[in-house]
Amino acid sequence: MLSLAGLTAWYTARWRDTVTLMRHAQAVDPDSNVANFFIGAARLREAAAAQDARRPAEEKELAAEAERLFTRALVRYPADAGAWTELGNARYVQGDSTGAIEAWSRAVALQPDPRGNAALNLEDLRRMRPELFRVTR
Repeated sequence: MLSLAGLTAWYTARWRDTVTLMRHAQAVDPDSNVANFFIGAARLREAAAAQDARRPAEEKELAAEAERLFTRALVRYPADAGAWTELGNARYVQGDSTGAIEAWSRAVALQPDPRGNAALNLEDLRRMRPELFRVTR
């Protein structure tokens, strides 16, 4: 029993939060969809903070890293609507509206909830930039 307490103390000292835990999981399994998703989500939150602090280069760099992580998460579990939604968000932050539409549309196809984030993002973008949704023949 004492050895378990020691082991718990050792792990607790190293894993202060979810991101450090997920970094360890990613080190053990670089293709872990869970680890890549959570680290990508953390990077996207950091990108939002960089935007608030008016650091556009850092915002874009963090969003690009988040995009890579979400893409990696989708390799193992391509039916993850949440990862598709976040991939769209990362692309949108980088100014890739077409890529965002593609990812959000995939999320909606996997989880058709009109009140879901992907559907709401698509509707907002359709309202702001209708030309992106016009079909040409």
